[in-house]
Amino acid sequence: MTRFLAELRFWCAFVWETATRRRLRAVIRSRLRGVRVDVRGTESVPASGPFVMAINHYRDSATFHVFCAVLQSLGGVRPDVPCDALIVAGRREPSARRGWMGAGARRLADAILGRWSAHLVRIPLGNAVPDLRALRVFLGRAAQQPTIVFPEGRASAELGDVRDGAGRFLSLVPVPTLPVAVHEEGGAWVVTFGTAIAWSRRKELRDVQLGMAIADLLPAHVAPDWQRLHADWRGAHAQSHRSIGCRS
Repeated sequence: MTRFLAELRFWCAFVWETATRRRLRAVIRSRLRGVRVDVRGTESVPASGPFVMAINHYRDSATFHVFCAVLQSLGGVRPDVPCDALIVAGRREPSARRGWMGAGARRLADAILGRWSAHLVRIPLGNAVPDLRALRVFLGRAAQQPTIVFPEGRASAELGDVRDGAGRFLSLVPVPTLPVAVHEEGGAWVVTFGTAIAWSRRKELRDVQLGMAIADLLPAHVAPDWQRLHADWRGAHAQSHRSIGCRS
């Protein structure tokens, strides 16, 4: 019953804010009322100016919790961020199989989200060719607002693959990109900020670089595939050092 009331309170607050002042901070407070958030690594957050937060998309049903927990975590060090943040969300075209009800639900969702355009940019997903207009809008706004992105594109309890080109694209944004890890632990949300990514000069490595930076901040059980990648990389790195030592 308590959980039901918390959900009801949140959605009432969301509907009210959508219809009135659209205050992101008010939505955050409503979503996390009574929820503990443990914050780590805020010393990595820039003291001023825009920056990008690349976050693992932890569980689809928890998406609101995830970005609210991240934004609330910054209230003490960057009180401007919970008010001004930009959230980048994917948008998939509706399936024809869903019929008129599905199309109607999509139009309603688009209308609601359109009211939050000051805090939301939607990037079309599933298209064969990237939507260059949407990407240009994202680049322009990320250079002006603190921005949240989910590089995986799809939510999961474990850190999945980074979408093709996500790291290469974020490296073009003229502001720092911070990896941020979010997971649940002991009944609390744990938010960990990493240091800004120093992008490799090799563009083809940047997607992997982005995934590894986020995985470094997560417990092993939340990023098992990336842990194996780390082990392989460390083994290759150690082997190369041994080879260099033998030659010298």
